[in-house]
Amino acid sequence: MNTYHIRIIGYQRPQVETFRYWFLSHFPHLSSVEVVYLTAGTPITPLYRGLTLILLFNEPDVRNAHLLLKGYSEHPIIIYHDSIKHSLDLLQGETYPLHECMMHLEKKFHSGYEREKEKDVSFTKREKEVLELFAQGMSVKEVAYNLQISRYTVATHQRSLYLKTKSHSLQQLTLFASMEYKRVKG
Repeated sequence: MNTYHIRIIGYQRPQVETFRYWFLSHFPHLSSVEVVYLTAGTPITPLYRGLTLILLFNEPDVRNAHLLLKGYSEHPIIIYHDSIKHSLDLLQGETYPLHECMMHLEKKFHSGYEREKEKDVSFTKREKEVLELFAQGMSVKEVAYNLQISRYTVATHQRSLYLKTKSHSLQQLTLFASMEYKRVKG
């Protein structure tokens, strides 16, 4: 089995932690994952063997990453939220939207690992609707209002989605939704 050294870098601690959890649930065979939380102007040391993933969720993250990567010899993989795609022109490296990144990363890290349980996962039409609304950042109450169903019904769908996505919190489910809902939508 190949040994990969991965560094996940980001400015938003909760999102980075949730991404790390989601990343490791997709790639349990990866042995070395380092997480670096940055603040504006924080220098990072180059990772000599391995791959760097930089997570960007908003405009200040992009500005900080641009400064961070000046003179940086590696070409990291930049994973970004769809809302900031237009701001990435000056950044060097591979760029993937958050909702597609695991599909691209699988090509890099696939070494006999099969996502057998996820292949069997299917979502009902209503679960897809709930998942899409969570991806838009809506709360349980807002989802219930938009779908004109009880918040208890939303909670039932939420529990089902937790089980199917292996999420343990609404934050993890929301991150999963924002990354995946475009793939499960169809």
